[in-house]
Amino acid sequence: MSTTPSSPVTPASPVTPDRKPIRPKPIRRRVRVAIALIATVVIGLAMFLIVRIQGYVSGEEFSPVDFQQRRFSFYEIPLIHVQITPIRRVGTTTSTARYLRRNSLLTTPPLTAATWHLVRISRRIVRSTPGDAELLTDQLTFRRDGDPHWKRWSQEHPDQARIFWPVIQRLANRELYILMPELFERAQRSTSADSLQASIDEFLRQEYHELVDEMRAAGRQELAEQLSREAAEDYPDRVDEATPDHADPQPSGSGRAGS
Repeated sequence: MSTTPSSPVTPASPVTPDRKPIRPKPIRRRVRVAIALIATVVIGLAMFLIVRIQGYVSGEEFSPVDFQQRRFSFYEIPLIHVQITPIRRVGTTTSTARYLRRNSLLTTPPLTAATWHLVRISRRIVRSTPGDAELLTDQLTFRRDGDPHWKRWSQEHPDQARIFWPVIQRLANRELYILMPELFERAQRSTSADSLQASIDEFLRQEYHELVDEMRAAGRQELAEQLSREAAEDYPDRVDEATPDHADPQPSGSGRAGS
């Protein structure tokens, strides 16, 4: 009786359980969160320091309506000039301006909204930039022998002051501050109200004529017409004849101050 040899028994394959996704260990996750938090704090602190050091803006404004002055300040994002804090303002009106208002040397219409002109503005990363109004505020703050000079002048020359200050206020409302230095010099040299009035009229007639001509020659017709209207308000008898671009200036109108 023959025996058939048995086939070798193949061992069963081991059962492999389903693989679970590899998850980061909790410690690695905490490290990443900590790094992100630290980076956020560092960037925020850097931005705060940049704004604090380089983003401070300050300046001064002047109102031609009543000669008030005020300082302002705020913070902005440097370079792109995006304001990020409210504007803080502090009044700095001079004793000279208060004297002029108290003594009715300025005309302030009731219920007139304040108009503000820039005196200067300063940013930490650039130098202070002056505005045209500084030509007037420098005079209002000018002191001689410890006293406000133009307040004392107005007290000592009341008749001249009644002529001088309304003209200064009118020019300030028109933003013609560039004409004021010469007028202050003429007021200082004047010996009477009549001589001051004549000197002011002579100077302004000539300056208006030259300004209108210059604006027309530069192609700024709208500004030229505005200046011409303002000159006509002050001097209705003035005949405005623009000097042609190719013409030589007339000898009688060649000086700013007149002689």
